[in-house]
Amino acid sequence: MIVLMILHPQAASITWLVVMKHKLNLNGPGSRLLGTAMLMIGFSILIHGLAWLLERFSLRVAWLKSLALIWTVAGAILLLVLAVLLVIEALQDRAMDMSYRKQRSHPMPIGNGYYECQYCGNRMVHKGDRICSVCDRELD
Repeated sequence: MIVLMILHPQAASITWLVVMKHKLNLNGPGSRLLGTAMLMIGFSILIHGLAWLLERFSLRVAWLKSLALIWTVAGAILLLVLAVLLVIEALQDRAMDMSYRKQRSHPMPIGNGYYECQYCGNRMVHKGDRICSVCDRELD
């Protein structure tokens, strides 16, 4: 993964561009990661409660506290990884949206001398057309 920071002199703003081999899509795996992390942290809370209860009966529970700590740290690490992946996905989505908006005024070739208007989806645009006949938007 390569992360580039580009400074735009005209806008005086910083744009982050994330370039990866594949596009991240956390719609399915993201909820599973979040559920697993929350389950691990919830389980560690239960273990802490059990350890507290057993300590009241004067039982040795150092190993139980260690187990709870391990589950807590593992859940926190999983949440941290998920947060990093979500930030990367958001940056990728923003870069893709900016790229799409820059290319939107250019008709897309679809074959047989026809082009598609990126604004409305009209597939009957010819090569020399400057304005879409359906949405009346100017094309480059």
